[in-house]
Amino acid sequence: MHSLAIVAVLERRAAIAAMQRSFVFAAVALSMFFPFDAGARAEADALWAFLGVGHRGNAACVSSQTIPTARPFAAAIDWAAYQFDVRPSFLLAVVACESNFNALAQSKAGARGLAQVMPATARGLGVEAELLWDPRYNLYAAAKYIRLLVDRYGNDLDKVLIAYNAGPAYVEKRKPIPKETTVYLLRVKSAYRRFLALEAVTL
Repeated sequence: MHSLAIVAVLERRAAIAAMQRSFVFAAVALSMFFPFDAGARAEADALWAFLGVGHRGNAACVSSQTIPTARPFAAAIDWAAYQFDVRPSFLLAVVACESNFNALAQSKAGARGLAQVMPATARGLGVEAELLWDPRYNLYAAAKYIRLLVDRYGNDLDKVLIAYNAGPAYVEKRKPIPKETTVYLLRVKSAYRRFLALEAVTL
């Protein structure tokens, strides 16, 4: 299964990332005394994000800390994705960025569980709101919703993610996209690219 294989690869790379992170921490500490120029600062920001360290509010979705929490849900992610012909790597990226694999996560707006599904959305998909705390039903609802959005927007990844995160109105009525959603787009697509690359390695 793709998600299980991807998680296994991430686990093997975690030790290497830990060593790299030690180097980054030392470099950042040094930068406090010897400031970077603009180009070096941008490069440092990219390096921090790649290693999954929160920086300027744009934490990466994937890090060595999230790997152990992802493993228990990998098989369920694969199962839900295949029910609706959604790429497992994409659903994995959405879950990573929505909840960081926290099945009990709840947003201020009321979104619940691994994939942060809204109760009203779940009911429209035939899933009772209370079942969203169950990872299987949460992932089922998320994959079904993603399939509906993909069919509606013709495989336009940005539109699918905007609608999933902020709501279809931001796509169909061309409402200004919230800053949070703009960051979300970058994070999910970054995680998705990483998972696709790992998927290719495991095939």
